[in-house]
Amino acid sequence: MTPNTEPHRRFAPIAALAATLALLFSTLGFIAGPAHGAGNSGTIKIHAQDSPPGTESNEPHVCAFNIEAFGFDEGFDGYIEFDVQGGDGPTGVAAGPYVVGPADAAGYFATDYFNVAGGQIIQNGHYKVTLFGKFNDGRINYDDVKAKSKVFKVDCPPPPPPTPATPVGATAADVCEPATGPTNDRITISADANFTYTVDGTTVAAGPFAATGTTHTVNAVAKAGVVVQQGATTQWTFTFTKRLCSEVLGVSAIRVKGTVTKIDKCGRAGDAFMAKRVKGVTYRVNGDAIRAGVWLKAKTRTVKVRAVASGTGHAVVGQDTWTLRFTNERCATPPQVLPDTGA
Repeated sequence: MTPNTEPHRRFAPIAALAATLALLFSTLGFIAGPAHGAGNSGTIKIHAQDSPPGTESNEPHVCAFNIEAFGFDEGFDGYIEFDVQGGDGPTGVAAGPYVVGPADAAGYFATDYFNVAGGQIIQNGHYKVTLFGKFNDGRINYDDVKAKSKVFKVDCPPPPPPTPATPVGATAADVCEPATGPTNDRITISADANFTYTVDGTTVAAGPFAATGTTHTVNAVAKAGVVVQQGATTQWTFTFTKRLCSEVLGVSAIRVKGTVTKIDKCGRAGDAFMAKRVKGVTYRVNGDAIRAGVWLKAKTRTVKVRAVASGTGHAVVGQDTWTLRFTNERCATPPQVLPDTGA
């Protein structure tokens, strides 16, 4: 007798459908991995920053705070999330998730403090904080039936207004001009922690700035968060005469920039310097006149050279002083035996 196989054929499509649905749910993520081994069996408390840690008090109205957990299985870790609660203002801003744990042998762990310098910020508002467990693959277990939560308010006072600041400002030097070459006029921008500065609309760094025109305007611009002191000066306009030094001084102006050079070799024996010969200029070291146009031995490690007019008919303008510094590095010792040259 041939066995009746009809019942098996009737159930075959059902088995195939079940397998297909299982594959579909797995693909969509409906089949979760096993839950994390350590249990979510304790309680959480809201602690203000000034409360003693490790106490099971709960404070529902805080500014700087942390979350402390008690009675959990050793090794438990998970995530906390802050959700906005209620309709009272300010409502707050949802935050998280943040990793927490693991619990120690006593079942205790605590988060870092919120709303402190360098910490995470939870805006003022009404919140429900929830502690979720996690799956072994690290995902949050939002279906955790043992998830712990607390409702509380964050109410931090507004920060004090910044202290008004006054710009340090800028200064100008209207100096006579040489017959040729760059201008001697300068605008000096002060170092200022609260303001940046512009000259004729262009941002410039602190320090001297060549005033090439006859008029320049400097503005102090407050940096982010800086409040300007009422009545403080934030703009300066400088005017430069641009008169030749020969007109102002009644003498011939001489520029000697770059006329002093040095040789700084290893040791001290070869250290030397030279002042280029310039008509109408005398160079001095320690008040004594030196010869120009020849190399002179540097007798000390620092030599200060100054250029002065050698007569009443001349005036030195621009750079007139050089401070020369010489190192004292050891010279390489020549080998006692010449290396093999292969010859």
